[in-house]
Parts: sequence; C-alpha cells; structure tokens
Amino acid sequence: MLVAALLVGEAVWVGVFASDAQVAEYHFGSEPMVGYGGPAYESASSYVLSALWQGIVLLVAAVALALGAFHSRRRPNKPLQPTRAAGPNGHREPAGSGPRG
Repeated sequence: MLVAALLVGEAVWVGVFASDAQVAEYHFGSEPMVGYGGPAYESASSYVLSALWQGIVLLVAAVALALGAFHSRRRPNKPLQPTRAAGPNGHREPAGSGPRG
C-alpha cells in the first residue's frame, strides 16, 4: 500500500502541483530517460497516467490480499472427518464411532 501511495502521490505532484521548472527537471522525452524508464517517460502526461494506473492497480491488489487474509483468518476450522447428523443428545458424533461403525 505504501508503494501505491507513493506512485499516486508522485502522479498528483507532477500532474497538478509541480511548476514547469520542476517538471523540466525530470527530463521527460530525453533519450536516456526513455531508454531507462520506458515509454512512461516520453512525456509528463504519459508519466502521470502510468504512475496513477500502477498506483491504483497496486492499491486494489493490496486491498484484495488484505481482505482475503482477513477472511481466511475468520473462517472456522473444518472437521477433519465427516460427521453424522446430531444425535438425540444434540451432539454430533464422528463417523465410525456409531453402532454401524
């Protein structure tokens, strides 16, 4: 989630709050930047969209993993052996312990 927050924060910073001089320091479109960083560094707008997209995908994945982990911890343990229906005393007896064994 921290990486997602950093990516989205960088996208918002470059896309909304950074001045032209600060954006110029990133050297978008230069051959070394595009060669090192890939097509995301072709322009400021492609960088912002790429970082925003990656941050959102990472955030969704982190939330899904957290919910999955939380859900699996709350699931009650399943019995190792199949059980029979509740007897007259209201308790279930494990299979193989009854009169028909």
